[in-house]
Amino acid sequence: MTPSWRPTAGRPNGLTSSLICLPLFRPPLALVGDGTPPPLTKGNLVSIHLKYQPKDLSEIVGQSPVNRLRELARNPVSSCWLCEGPAGCGKTSTALATAADLGCHDEFTGLWEVDCCQFGVEQAASMFQTTLRLRYPSTSGFIVLHMSELEWLSPQCQRYLKTALDPLGRLPQHVIVIATSNDAASLDRALLQRFNLLSFSCGEYFQEACMERLTKVWESETGQMMLPPSAKLWGDDGQGFSMRVALNHLSQEAKRCLNRSS
Repeated sequence: MTPSWRPTAGRPNGLTSSLICLPLFRPPLALVGDGTPPPLTKGNLVSIHLKYQPKDLSEIVGQSPVNRLRELARNPVSSCWLCEGPAGCGKTSTALATAADLGCHDEFTGLWEVDCCQFGVEQAASMFQTTLRLRYPSTSGFIVLHMSELEWLSPQCQRYLKTALDPLGRLPQHVIVIATSNDAASLDRALLQRFNLLSFSCGEYFQEACMERLTKVWESETGQMMLPPSAKLWGDDGQGFSMRVALNHLSQEAKRCLNRSS
C-alpha cells in the first residue's frame, strides 16, 4: 500500500518539515487548437476521466449544493465542508474544482490531499501543526486540504481532528478543509459538527445533467452527435446512477467505434 506521506526535497517558500502529504499529480493534457482535449485515437488512450475532469466549479453539473461552494470561492473564509453522497456523484471532482477556483492546483500552490484510511494521528498532527501553517502562492491566499473517504478515519484520529478543526480558532485562518464521504453516519457526532454538510444526490436531476454532458463527450470522442442505444444503460451501478460508471461505459463504447472505423 502506498504511504500517504513521504519525505520531499526542494520545497518552496522555506518549507522545512520532514514529512509532507503526498501531492496530487495530474499530468497536463495536450490540447487541440480551441483548447479542448483531443479526441480518442489509438495513439491517445488517455483516461477519459482525466480528459474531462472539471476544471472549475462552473463545470460541475446536477448538484445544487455546489452553489454554496461557488459562494465560498468568491468570498473565501476559513471553514470545513463535507460533501456526502453515493459513489460517482461528483464529490471528489467538486472538491478539486473548488480548490482550483481558489488557485490551489498542487502542493506548491496550496492543495493537499489525504486518504483518510491511511491518515493517522501523527500525520494529522504534522499536517495541522506544521504544513497547513505555512503560506503558499495561491491566487486567493488560501490553502485547501482535501480529505477523501472521511468515514475511514480511525477513532483516535477523529478525536484529534475534533480539536484541530475547532471553529474557535484552532484551524489556521487561511485554511479551507473539504472532505468527501459516501456515508458519514459512523463518524463522531462532534467531529461532524465541525463541517458544513453538503448532501449530494445520484437522482433524476443529476442523471439528466450528466447525460447532457455525456452527449458532448461522446460527440468529442467519436464525432457522432447522437448517443448509441446502449447509452440508456450507462451509469447504472445497481444502486443508482454513477457518472464514474457512465464514463467507463462511454470509454469502452468509444474504443469499439474506433476499432470498427480503423
